[in-house]
Amino acid sequence: MTKILPSIYVTEVVWADGKPRVKFRLVGTRIVERFGRDIGGMWMDEAYDQDYFAEVWPAYLAMIENKTPHYSDLNARYANKEHLTYSRLICPLSTDGKRVDACIGHIGFADAKVARDTGSASKGATA
Repeated sequence: MTKILPSIYVTEVVWADGKPRVKFRLVGTRIVERFGRDIGGMWMDEAYDQDYFAEVWPAYLAMIENKTPHYSDLNARYANKEHLTYSRLICPLSTDGKRVDACIGHIGFADAKVARDTGSASKGATA
C-alpha cells in the first residue's frame, strides 16, 4: 500500500445548481513531484489552464454522471510537461449511494509518449 500512496489523489465533488465541480483534496507526493506543483485544495477548473481542463473534464463528468470508473492514457500538456505521459484511473465515491460526491484516483507514470485513449475502465486498467 505504501508504494501506491504517492500516486493517489482524492477529490471532492461539490454540487451547485445541479452541476458538479471538482476540488482536489489530497494529492500524492509522486504526482506533485512529476507535475511540478501541488494542486491540493484547488478547484480543477482553476488548477488547469483552459485547454487542459477541456481535455480532462469530459472523463470526470462521465465518471460522475455514470457512476463508473474511467481509465485514460494521457500526455500532460501544461507547465512545459508535454513529455510527461501517464495513465489515470478515477473511481467514483458516494456517501449516500446515489450521487457521486468524491472520487479517488491513481496516476501511473510512463517514460514514453502514448496515444491518447479516453475509454472506460473496462478496457483493462492496470494501475
